[in-house]
Amino acid sequence: MSKSYRNGAFALGIILATSAWPQSASEEEPRQEESATNTQDNGEGQYAKPQDLTPALENIEAAIRDLIAEEDKVETQRRRDAESRDLNAQEGMAWWAELMFYAAAATVVLTLAALYAIIRTLHHTRRAADYTEGMLVEAKTTTRAAQDAVIATRDIGEKQLRAYLYVSKSRSEIIGTSKTKNIDVIVVTIVFKNFGATPATEIECTIANRCVTYGTRMPDNTDYTAIEVDMACAPNYSFSLVYPCHLPVGAIEAVKSGGLQFELHFRMKYRDVFGNLQLHEDVCMADSTTIGIGLIGKHGDGKK
Repeated sequence: MSKSYRNGAFALGIILATSAWPQSASEEEPRQEESATNTQDNGEGQYAKPQDLTPALENIEAAIRDLIAEEDKVETQRRRDAESRDLNAQEGMAWWAELMFYAAAATVVLTLAALYAIIRTLHHTRRAADYTEGMLVEAKTTTRAAQDAVIATRDIGEKQLRAYLYVSKSRSEIIGTSKTKNIDVIVVTIVFKNFGATPATEIECTIANRCVTYGTRMPDNTDYTAIEVDMACAPNYSFSLVYPCHLPVGAIEAVKSGGLQFELHFRMKYRDVFGNLQLHEDVCMADSTTIGIGLIGKHGDGKK
């Protein structure tokens, strides 16, 4: 019980006591007067009996006890209500804490799921990038193969259609020995033919000759003599070149005796219809059996 309630109870008891005291005194006055008269009559100077306040105090004490009990009951109920509210609040906080725990757990699970999804997405993105890169490489390879096929097809077409100048036939004629110039002279006539399907233009021809032992390599610094052609050659058409070969005195006899062989080296340059510059190199030779008759061509067509 609070101090203010206790002070109120004591104040109420005092008020009740003071209110009961005058009433008791007023009721006893006739009795006192009667007693005084009797006393006087009896000739004895006796005093009036004292007033008994015990019932009033008991009533006051009972009222105070009831008030204290009521106040204790109210205080107890208030404490219980407060405890009940605290318990409800704690239970509510526990429920919300549990709910927050589950929410946090769900958040963690969702976060892990999102991370897994992101990892899978990155993995598939990388696979897609690798696949795309592979497709690009394959596309480049296919494109390169297509380009190579186009180039090969173009080369095949050009080879099928371009001009081909080869030796068709040749002959040699021994002129003899020039005493004044101290040389042997052989006049060589070479016939070239265009075995291709299109004309050959800008034809240039250079020739070099020698008498050497069989199998001797032609030196790289050999001087070739240019022969003016200044013409074009249509398909399946031929043209001839006449070239006088000057040899040292005695060379022709050496060839006839089999000690040497006569070689005629030539280079033929020309341009085909595709604008490509073509170069044809060949060697014709004569030994003791063919000197003065013809030249044997070393070209693959085997023509003389």
